[in-house]
Amino acid sequence: MKEIDLDLSSVHLYGWERYKLRARIDLFLQALDAGKTFPPVFVCAIRGKEYHLDKRPRDAHNKDHADGGHHRALAHYLSHRPLRAIITGETPFVPSYSYLIGELEIVEGPGISISASVLRERSRS
Repeated sequence: MKEIDLDLSSVHLYGWERYKLRARIDLFLQALDAGKTFPPVFVCAIRGKEYHLDKRPRDAHNKDHADGGHHRALAHYLSHRPLRAIITGETPFVPSYSYLIGELEIVEGPGISISASVLRERSRS
């Protein structure tokens, strides 16, 4: 397994969870601003500059738990920081259940969400 830094401005990163909570992402953003580092996410490489968060369980104590790293990935994407990742394998195609990290919906409250890419653009202003 190879460890890399993913520049989410120049590579495509996919995940399988469509909606993530704003409050939790904000906690990750605050921690990043305070200099905290997080464990790398696990990814599968797909054709060149594409990656997919690895859906296989990584928790030795809970074989049914897959820590996909969606919140960590979103926090790094929104803060324009590289995301540390471990490549666990390769796949020849993007799975049909996949969403680009920038297309995930960030839920702010009941019935209220915003696209990650829109929020990222706002942070540049």
